[in-house]
Amino acid sequence: MARNRGRRRRQNLKLLIALAVTLALVVLVRDVARLARQSNSQRASLNQSFAVLATSVLNDEATLRGEVTAILSGASTMTRPILAARLALVRESADSLRQRVALLAKPSIAHGVQNTLITVTDLRSTAVSDLASVVSSALDLPGGSSSSATVSSIESSVLSSDNMWASAHTELVGEPGHVSLPASTFALTTGPLATAVNTLLSVPALAPTRAMTIAAVSVTPAPLPAPIGVLKLIPVTSIDVAVAVRNTQYISQGFAVTLTVRPTTAVGVGFSRSLSSVAGPLGGRALSFPSIAVVPGERATVTISLTGVAPATSGGGLRQYVLSIAPAPLH
Repeated sequence: MARNRGRRRRQNLKLLIALAVTLALVVLVRDVARLARQSNSQRASLNQSFAVLATSVLNDEATLRGEVTAILSGASTMTRPILAARLALVRESADSLRQRVALLAKPSIAHGVQNTLITVTDLRSTAVSDLASVVSSALDLPGGSSSSATVSSIESSVLSSDNMWASAHTELVGEPGHVSLPASTFALTTGPLATAVNTLLSVPALAPTRAMTIAAVSVTPAPLPAPIGVLKLIPVTSIDVAVAVRNTQYISQGFAVTLTVRPTTAVGVGFSRSLSSVAGPLGGRALSFPSIAVVPGERATVTISLTGVAPATSGGGLRQYVLSIAPAPLH
């Protein structure tokens, strides 16, 4: 009897242990299932949030592409300043887009889709910036650079970005959330990009033209009232001359101004000096010459000439004066 009772106790103990293990396994499986459901829910939420951000980036890419296309197709109606401004705007938009998409690097998305989007956007943004630089350099507009990019390499980058995104935008369909990202291409023209760029560069109104003019001449001390073209001064032993030059074209231009003083009387030593500088698009520049020694009673011809560029108007690059220094008073 005692032996039977011991056997039953051992059997009951084993049964209790089995029940405890079974219960523990049930709880463990339930917790694992709950965590899996929570994980899937979190991943679905993450994928859906990424889809919203990715769609916004792709929409901005489409807007940028439209702006570039409008520039290429509407260049014949633009002036040089307008074209330069619009190229600067698309360059800024491309830089901003590149910086914004870089923020999507974390957290990681299944299949590294966020990294693919970053690469695609970088290729497209860089293509726009390079295209703006190529056009600016070819037309001598502000914003040109010494980039090694060519129209062919730009077109190749765009095509590469299209191929990358074509295979990536459906990667999340089978993941939690079943997200389908928008398809996207970035063709900048309906035909070859080189043709569109060459058409733009051949627009006559956009061709760089170089012309400047002498805008004003300043003499110190101030001349006395006299006929036009005559610089009548009080008795002095030196004068200062400054020349203001105006750039009449939308292009940076280098130039030189030469000032020559040739005495026509027995007194006076003469003077000749050239100064050079650069004036920005539609800008101006003032050049001040060293003091010029003169003699009371001296008469001389003063010639100011603008060289290095064509004058904007007939005679705009030349000023001639008769210098007349009053004689010193007798004591």
